[in-house]
Amino acid sequence: MSTLETTPCAYCPRLCRHACPVATATGAESAVPATIFAILHAHRDGREDEETARGAASLCLGCGACTAACVPAVPVAARLRAWRGALGHGPVAEPLGGIEGDATHVCVMGPGEAWADAWSAARGLPHAILRTTDSLAHASWVAGEREATAMLRHAFEGGRVAVVASLDVAEVLEGEGIPVERLPVERLPVDSRVARFRTCFEGPEVSSAAGQLACCGRREGFASREPEAAREVARANVRILAGAQVVCADQACANWLREHGGRVVGPADALAREGSDA
Repeated sequence: MSTLETTPCAYCPRLCRHACPVATATGAESAVPATIFAILHAHRDGREDEETARGAASLCLGCGACTAACVPAVPVAARLRAWRGALGHGPVAEPLGGIEGDATHVCVMGPGEAWADAWSAARGLPHAILRTTDSLAHASWVAGEREATAMLRHAFEGGRVAVVASLDVAEVLEGEGIPVERLPVERLPVDSRVARFRTCFEGPEVSSAAGQLACCGRREGFASREPEAAREVARANVRILAGAQVVCADQACANWLREHGGRVVGPADALAREGSDA
C-alpha cells in the first residue's frame, strides 16, 4: 500500500479527533486528521489544488497520537509525514558541524543550551561539545532521510558517548547505534498534583495524571511551520497544568512550555540545581 494512501482516513468519522493536540488546542476542525486526509484525497483526485493540500498537511505536528488512537491501526502520522514530504513541506536538515574537543563524552547542545560545564562538574569528567539547531535533523531522520545523520557514526567512533538533554536528539543517536547518556530528572521536587509531563517522544499516550495533550507543540519543526498553532498547543498544556510544577525529561520541551508560562523543569535545570546545592 502506498505511503500516500488517503483512505480510510478521508472517510473516517473523526475517531481520533480527541487525540490530536492541534485540533484540541486550537479548536480548528481543519487540523483533524480526517479533515486533512479529505483534502489530500481531493487533491490526489484532482479536485483540490496543491497549495490547499500543502496547507492541510502542514497542520500535523507528527506526534503520533492519532496513530495510537486509530481503531483499525492505520499509520496516520507516518502517512501525513509522507504527504508533507511529497508536497514540498518536508524538513530540511541543517549541516552537521564538527565535535569541539577530544573528550570521550560529547554533550550534544541545542540552541540556548549551556549545561555542559555543569555536567562535567557533577561527573568529574571532561567533555566535548556537538552543537545542533535542529535536534540532529530529527524530523528528516523520522521521515526516513538518513543522509544527514549517517556521518554521526563516524563522528562518535572510538568509544565516544553522547550526553543529551533532549529526547529527539537521543532518538536519532540511539537509532544510529551511538551510546547515549541522558540527563536524569528523577531527583527534582515536584508539585504533588502532577509529577511528570510526558512528552510525545516517550510515547503518544496522554498522561492520565496530568490530563495533558499528547504533545507540547514543538515537534518536527511545527513551531517554525505553524507558529501560532504551536503556541496554542503550548498554552493549552499550560492551562491544563493549572500552575502546578512538573518535570519533563526533554529540556527543549521544558523550555518551550516555560516560554508559554508553564512551571516546567527539564534535565538541564535539574543538573544546574544539583550543582547549586552541592
